[in-house]
Amino acid sequence: MVVIGDSITSRHNDTVGSASRGWWSYLGSKLELRVIRHAVRGSGYGKRGKANDGTDVCGRSTFRQRLENATVAQHVKAARVVIVEGGINDYMTCVRKDGEWDQVRSTESEVKVQIHATMVRLAELRASAPSSVYVTAPFGPFAPADRTKAWILPFLKAEAEAAGFHYVDTAHGTLYGDRTSDKVHPNAAGNVRLYRDLYTNGAMYRWGAGFKGMDAPAPPTSGAPVAPRTP
Repeated sequence: MVVIGDSITSRHNDTVGSASRGWWSYLGSKLELRVIRHAVRGSGYGKRGKANDGTDVCGRSTFRQRLENATVAQHVKAARVVIVEGGINDYMTCVRKDGEWDQVRSTESEVKVQIHATMVRLAELRASAPSSVYVTAPFGPFAPADRTKAWILPFLKAEAEAAGFHYVDTAHGTLYGDRTSDKVHPNAAGNVRLYRDLYTNGAMYRWGAGFKGMDAPAPPTSGAPVAPRTP
């Protein structure tokens, strides 16, 4: 199982019994699959990431840039399941100013173009197995992100389903209440809930190592991600 993601994936561990055990660890264990993470803190479809300690701001990769990497591409092609996690707070773009990185706010149209390009690349890599690709954007009840949620989630869903991928909503309720400590990221209870929502609502049992009926139909598809429209 390969996960392309941000800090919701990168900041947690694979240790049974740990309060910091990640959602992906629970899911990998449930499916009996080895998990390979290509996750970078602060990154997104159009936003470059940073080091886990917060340094090297904008010095890491976007989701799409990772998919262009030969090693990552091979992992994605060979995986039984691929999950792309993130995107709601993906409204900043990294630019170079006077020899240093800076972040400027992206337009809705710019973010949509980046999402579309990422889905096209993912569709190329998973041309023979789109129905085991999952797209999700987990996020807590952080009010400043509400306006972005309103347009980015429907677009993510449309892009994912147009490519034959599954979209699972984890942005409404999954990380609410006592399941987050900062209204964005999952705590211990949030990681458990996130894993359960993905597994149950995404019918992910079909991709478990012990499940043989892998001829489950893919969701309806138009054959390719839709082209974004300028708002």
